[in-house]
Amino acid sequence: MSKTSAWWEKTVLERHSYFYPHHADATGAPVKGHAKAAEAGIKTIFRKLYHNPDGYQRAGEFDFVTYFEWHRRKPADVRSGLSRAAG
Repeated sequence: MSKTSAWWEKTVLERHSYFYPHHADATGAPVKGHAKAAEAGIKTIFRKLYHNPDGYQRAGEFDFVTYFEWHRRKPADVRSGLSRAAG
């Protein structure tokens, strides 16, 4: 995944806030945040985040890659949680 320059211009705390309930910058509307949105599937997911060791915003490279594993008997919970967190 690659983020925009605007994303990397935010402070660490601003970027971190997206994981928790907050208000959308553009509209002021309440947003659940990634953690709350994906809550139903969190117990069934192992997630590992790999950052680009050479840094961010490098042309033709990803900023980071996220790796997921889950129990094969719970795919509906995982799909639901991931889609809510992404969007």
